[in-house]
This record gives sequence, C-alpha cells and structure tokens, in this order.
Amino acid sequence: MKLLEKAARPGVDAAVRFQVKNTGVTWQYFHSTRDSSAQFEQILYAALFSVPASGDDHFQPHGQLAARLICLDGLRPDALPLLAISGSVPYRCGENVMLEWSEGSVATVAGAARVARVARVERRILSPFTFALWPKATTSAQALSRNSLDSSQRDRLQEVEEQTIPDASLDPSPVHVSLHDLSPALHDWLKFHGFYPDSLDLLEKLASDQIAWWSQHLPGPLFAHCAGYFPLSAVDRSTWARQQKRQVLVVRPSVESCDADDHIAEPQEDSVTAQLLEQLDTAQGAGFDRSELAAALEVLKREHSSGIAGRTKRLWIDGLQRLQLGSKGVNPNTVVLVGWISHMCERGTIDKANPAVSTLRKYASLLLLRLGERLAHFEAEPEDWDARVLLQIYREVMQQTSRGTKVAAHSAILSFHSYLVEIFDTEQLHESVWEAGSLVNSTEGSGPPQQRLEASAQSYESRVIAHVVWPHETAWSVNACDGVPDLRLGAIAKVKLAIASECAVRYQDLSRLVVTNLSFLRDSRGPYCQIEVVRKASRGSLKTETSQRHLYVRHPENLAVISAWLALRKEETPSGQAYLFGEKNADKVRYRPAAVQALLSRLLKRATGCSGMRFYDLRHSVISDAVADLLMSRAEVEVNLMETVSSAAGHASPYATLRNYSHLYEQPLRLNLDIALTGGIGATSREMAASLNGLGGQSFAMKPNTLVQMARRWGWELPMVWHTLAHEASQDMPCETVCAPFEWSAPSSLTSWARTSTDLPVHMLADAIARKADGKEIDAIARIAGLPLPLAIKLFELLEDWLFGLYRRQFPRKTLRQVERPNFQKLLKEMHIKPEQTTHQIWKKLSLHLQTKVAREQMRGSLDYWERAVPGIHLSLSAAAKPRALIGLLKCGGLGREHQRVVIQSAKDVPGAPCPEVQTEMFDLFQQELGVKPAIEHAPWRVDRPMAYLRINPHEDAIRTGASSDATPALRAWMLAFKARLILADLE
Repeated sequence: MKLLEKAARPGVDAAVRFQVKNTGVTWQYFHSTRDSSAQFEQILYAALFSVPASGDDHFQPHGQLAARLICLDGLRPDALPLLAISGSVPYRCGENVMLEWSEGSVATVAGAARVARVARVERRILSPFTFALWPKATTSAQALSRNSLDSSQRDRLQEVEEQTIPDASLDPSPVHVSLHDLSPALHDWLKFHGFYPDSLDLLEKLASDQIAWWSQHLPGPLFAHCAGYFPLSAVDRSTWARQQKRQVLVVRPSVESCDADDHIAEPQEDSVTAQLLEQLDTAQGAGFDRSELAAALEVLKREHSSGIAGRTKRLWIDGLQRLQLGSKGVNPNTVVLVGWISHMCERGTIDKANPAVSTLRKYASLLLLRLGERLAHFEAEPEDWDARVLLQIYREVMQQTSRGTKVAAHSAILSFHSYLVEIFDTEQLHESVWEAGSLVNSTEGSGPPQQRLEASAQSYESRVIAHVVWPHETAWSVNACDGVPDLRLGAIAKVKLAIASECAVRYQDLSRLVVTNLSFLRDSRGPYCQIEVVRKASRGSLKTETSQRHLYVRHPENLAVISAWLALRKEETPSGQAYLFGEKNADKVRYRPAAVQALLSRLLKRATGCSGMRFYDLRHSVISDAVADLLMSRAEVEVNLMETVSSAAGHASPYATLRNYSHLYEQPLRLNLDIALTGGIGATSREMAASLNGLGGQSFAMKPNTLVQMARRWGWELPMVWHTLAHEASQDMPCETVCAPFEWSAPSSLTSWARTSTDLPVHMLADAIARKADGKEIDAIARIAGLPLPLAIKLFELLEDWLFGLYRRQFPRKTLRQVERPNFQKLLKEMHIKPEQTTHQIWKKLSLHLQTKVAREQMRGSLDYWERAVPGIHLSLSAAAKPRALIGLLKCGGLGREHQRVVIQSAKDVPGAPCPEVQTEMFDLFQQELGVKPAIEHAPWRVDRPMAYLRINPHEDAIRTGASSDATPALRAWMLAFKARLILADLE
C-alpha cells in the first residue's frame, strides 16, 4: 500500500478528509460527519439484530457476515476481496478468535488473474456475533455450489439451511473454510435493508460513514490505521502461536542444492562484519574518504586462483579487514559503507543469500563512492540516520545512474538499506526509491530490458520487520546465559538482556555505556536503575536531544543482575569512565562486543525457533507493548503520551514509533470497538436476548427478563452484561487453534546448551571416536570428553547411522552380501578408518587449525567431498568429487606437497602409461590450490579405483612413498570427527 500516493477513497462529499505528509497523517471534519456516524450506527444495529429474511435470498448469510465484519470488527469494505485472496479463516488464540489476511497491492498476471503481493499482515479479533455467523455462511456457500443436486433436493437443502441460520447448535462442529469475495453480498444486503437508496456506489458510501463513526470512537493511531492511511504491521500468526504454546517453533529448512565451496554460512560466532564495525569507535575523521573507499573497491578486483566464488568472498573479507579504517582521520561513515560490502559477502543481498561475486562487485562499484560522497556530511551516528533523508539520497543516486544500470542500482540500494536496518535498526523505507516519471516513457527500447526496468520500478513493497519476543522467551534466554562456557561473555549477555527486556535500547546504546552512566535510585514506586544513554560524539559534534535520554529498569530480578555486574566492574577498575562491558584489565576496551551480539541473537533464535530473530527485536517488543498499553488507556492529562514512548525509544517523533514498532494493535482495537458497541447501541432487552441465541457450542435460550435481572444483580449496565455473556458463550464454539499449522519442540536444556556451545575441539571428538573403536564404554567416553551421557549416546547413534549410510554407498556389493548391519567397530574396519592414528605428529598443525572459526566451512566441504568420493576407500581427485575443500584444509593444517601424493592409474589399454588428461588435470588442481606441482605416484589400472586418488605420506622424505606408510586412514578418521562436530552443532 503506497502511503504517500493514497487519496481519500470517499468522494468529494466525504465525511472526513485526510492529508498524508512525510511527518504524519492529519484529517479534518465537516458538518456531515455526525450525520454519517449516525447513519453507520443504523447499519450496525441492523447487522447485529436483524433477522435474515426467509424466502429464496441465498445471499443473506453472506451479506450479514460481511456487514458484521465491517460494523463489529473494523474491516473496510475494500478489504473483503483480500480475505478471499488470502484464504482467511478464523482461528482461536487464547480467549479470542482472530482473522488475518495479507494487505498489499493487487497485481494483474497475464491480463486476467489477480494475485496479492504480500506487503504486511493485517489482523482483527472477531466479535462473538461475527464468529457465530461464519460457519452458517460457509454452509450456505457449500450448498449453493452443489450443482449435482436436482431441483427438489436443492429446495429441501435450502430449507434446512434457512432453518439453521438463527441457531448454530444444529452444526455442533462447524468446519471453517474461506469464503469468496463478500462484496457483492454486502451490496445486496445494504440494498435489501434500504440503506443508501439514492447512492450509485453503496460500498463507497458505507466506507465514508464507517470512517466518520471510527473518528468518534477510536484513538487517532487506530483510526488512521483502520481508515487505511497509516497502516500498522501485525506480527505473523506463528508469533501468537508461540505465546500460546510456550514452546520453540520448529522450522524445517528448505532443501536446496548448494555448492559448499561457493557459500559462506551464517556466522555462528563473532561476525567478521561486526568486528570490522568495531572501528566506528576509533574513527573520528570527517569529509569524503575517497582513497579509503577506492581501496575497498580495489580489494574487490581480486579473485581467488581457484575461481570459486566462496573463496573469493573470503579473500575479500580478509582484504577489507586489513584496511586501516580505525584511524582517527577516517570518517566513521566510511566504516559503515565498507561494512556493507563485508555484510554482503557474509549474508548475501536482499534477494539472494548467495550472490555471485560479479553481483557484489557491481553493487559496490555503483554505490560506494556515490553514497560516500553524500554521507560524508552526516554528523549523526548511524543509529540516528533519518530514513527520509536517506530516501532523498537514494533518489539522487538513481537519477545519476545510467539507464542500463538502473535495475542493478535499485537492488543495490535496497540491499544497502536492508543492511542499515539489520545492523543499526534504521527505519524502514515506506516509499519506492523510484520517483514518479523517472522511467523512460518512449517506445524506443521497449524490449525485455525495458520490461525488467518497469517491473523493478513497480516491485517495491513495505518491508517492516514485525518480530516480537514474548516474556517467557526472554526469561529462558536470561537463564541460558548461566550455561555459556565463557563466564564473562555469559554475564555480559545476561545484563544486556535484563536491560533490553524493559527498555527500548539498541545494541550500540548498551555497548557504549560507561560505569557512571548507571545509578540506583528510589522513588514512590520503589527502587530502580537509571541508565543514561549517550552517543559517542566522535567528531566533537553536540549530541542530539534524542541521544540524551534516560532508561529505567524496575523489575527486581533485573535490578539484581545489573547491580551484581556493576559491583564486579567497580571492583575491577576505579575509573568511572571505564566501559561497563569492558575487559577486566582494560578500561577502554570492550569485551568481545561482536561475540556478545552474536550470542544474544543466537539465544533468541534458540528461545523462539525463528531464524530471523535478532537482539533488536527486543526493542520492537518493548515498544509494541508500550504502544498497545497506551492505546488501551485513556489519558487524564493534557499530554501526548505517544511522545513519551517515542522519546524513550530515541525517535524524533511518534510517527516513526507508530509506523515501525506498533505490532500488537489487535487487542486495543477490539477494546475500543467493544466500548463503542456497548455504549452506543440502543437495543432492547428482547433484541439483546434474541441475539444471544445460537452462540456457543450448545444453543441456549435467554429470556429478556433474565437478562435484565442479571444486570440488576451484578450492578452492571445492560449492554455490558449482554457483551459479557456473548463473549463467554463463544468460548465453547469449535475453532482451529492458532498453534495448529505449526510444529513444536521443547526448548533445549541448559546442559545441552552449555556443552554444545563450548565448540568442543575436533581432536577431542577424534579421541572419543578412537576410544569407541577400542571398545570403551560410552559413559567413560562421555566423562573424558566432558559431554553429558545422554548427549554422548545420541551423538554416537547419529554418527553410526551416517557412517552406515556412507558405507552402503561406497561398498554396495559388501552391503548386499551382509545379513546383519555392522556395528561401529566393524564399520571402521571395513572402511579402513583408523582413529588411533589421529594423534600422530603429522596431524598436530591440523588439530590446531580445526580449533579456529574459519575451519567450520572447510569441514563441511571436506565431508561433502568424502560423500562424493565413491566407490571404495580411495579418496578420488576427479572434478566430480570436488576435492578442493579437502586440499585447502590440509594446506591450512600444514600438509603440503611433501605429504599430499597423487596416485594416477595407468591407462586401461596401455599398461604402464598414465592417462595424460588426468595428469594435466592434477597439475592444474594442485597449482591452483597449493601453487606447486603435485608429487605423483603411478599405479596399475584397477576397475575398483578412481583414475586419480589421494594418498597421505606421513614422512617428508620423498623416498618413503609405499602404500604401507599411507596415512590416509587417519585422514578418514579426522573427517569422521568433522561429522561428529557438526552433529553436535545440530543438536544444540
């Protein structure tokens, strides 16, 4: 939905006129507003209390359902087609029944079919009266579609359906299915009841009166949202399901074929980009750093000799890290721009998780210098960059981009802004970077490139990230910090979670705190901790008003966590200007800030099951809760309470707060609608009692006098008693639960987290495998390795299953001849795997290398290679096996040309003569990976061996090259240990 281009849907005689600006939405009333509101109340009355007409009008249930959705639940008439497109059905969430659909622009495909492009989620909590009518309308729709019945059968079925309309108990277990577009039925319903007899467009007039009624009964933000001029973004259904289930959401990853050499997995430990961005605190320069940005572009001109994209990206990351960006003369904004390139290498772009190196190079060449020149004058910290100013810069860049590269520049800009959103919590863009009239309208060049250009121009969608972390998930994350092996890392993460669970903070806000920024005070509400949020004015500029704010923590458990850490920090250093989360023996050095940030996001991912969850989502949660509480209250003082929320969040105005952080608006909207319904409906007790009939799992007949007596006995107003009884009766009505479509699991135990997160060294797992091969008991192996016994048992079960699968693929003939499945020891023997040899001196450097964070992807690549190196025990060096990952790993582990030997078989038809093509291929392989010619051995041709395979010589003496001194069985044992390491990571 394009916010700025939206015009008032009602015509010139609209009861309320809207004006949309960059700073917010305003509206004005007219003399007709009150009359329009009164007209809508009559329609509301008819939707609630009118009895569907008898006869042959089959659309009465649909029309009345549509009217109730409009009048009771806050849907606009133009949202009815979206319900059908989205296939919306009600589902129960706690005591409420919810209905959601996708709000977005509607595109035309092939000139006919209409599809909705999902931009955001819209949701309503249904009134009991609406929910009670849904299955009746569904039943009617299904009956009308049964064309196979003859006329007498259809008449008899119609008679039954008409009898079930006033009483839902005749269908004790209704199946709620989606309906077709209810707009025509609503039009007929309005016409049947005589509303708007002089109007040409009944639904447009209804929308105008509806907005007039909303303007008198809803708070401003909810009114603008319902009217469609200020759309809020609701969370996904899975988020509400997590609140109800209180378990971890299980998300099955999509199965995609991916070359391990060509992909950099999402970093689990310290992100390289986060390490690079730490230089923001030391960079203090100003102006345009053309030379530094040009040096970054020079890094992107290099390519790995292997030609593998993944290795080229790693080469780029290393080169970007070596740039001297942390010097005082460098503009901090230059660090931000270079960090974008590193982020794309690690995480990909906005539309591709694993883009080609040519794509990354093109994006950087198109934007880096242009953005650097325009961002050089920004004195605000990146966390304070205004999305509206950035939008103007993006449009300037697009104007200066040649026609042939506009599509690429558009994608690059969106990727850059997505990087700002993820790393610095910058506000999302709500307009396209394409300006009106920016496309070439001439017919020249209207071929495929022009079509792609136009498609890209129209492809913008609002990308507000609506994530919420529930309190029980935050509590689990706080408790899990106690199991982190690095005690200081876990303690810091625990304090940050304690603060972020109550305060709307960014990670950078906490990372820059010093000891004196915290003070413990007491007021009439009790003790609290006051935290002064400051920004590092690195270039001597004054801090903005939004940067000078205070946060308050009041929960007793959070106060205890913060107080204990502050006391420890004061013992470590007497300086009040020391970093609060600093090194023990260094006041001006923070303790592993990138690792802390990675741990926080990782904990939240584990607590929720959502792979996209970040530490910043705690900020969204706190602000969303504050806005929801505000919308459910009534201000008794003449002050804009939204100003207090936005001020605490560090926003320049409430506009950004509402537009990007208000995800839990459903309950406030339901509350305000119910207040308006119970306070403004002039129905009699007879009508109210009649409307209750048919509600609930079992129908009950409520007499009017009984309803009046209950109101007197309770001391309530009659409409309030009526509304309460309707809500209670609807609890028994059958409905799918919010958790039904999802798969769940219990959160991982703290023991499992503590052990698997230690990144147990691979050499310890190789030792455990050797002990298992020697027949040692599993409990002794677990004790020596430092693993919990259940985890060790599960590890070896999965490892043995995987090894047996590999055995069947590599030795298919042996598998067919065997009656029983070999045990673990037998498998090792059959596959010539010798774990006891992994302790030999030749493997010492490899063991040390495997403890580094960069070895994880090399292990994955080596395992993929081993699975492809079939048949038999020989490690094939053919191109199909993709051995580069293993050769690179051995090189990092200190095994070069003198240890890696290539055995080439003789040609089949020419004994004693090696195949020249294979020999040339091996020369190229080792020249690219090791930069040397390989040491080649020759062997007679055998059908059960590959033409070229790897042999590990444990001696540097070139003479001792016999098969008896081959150390390849130990290499296979190392690869088995790799698999054990990765299995442990998956068990986390």
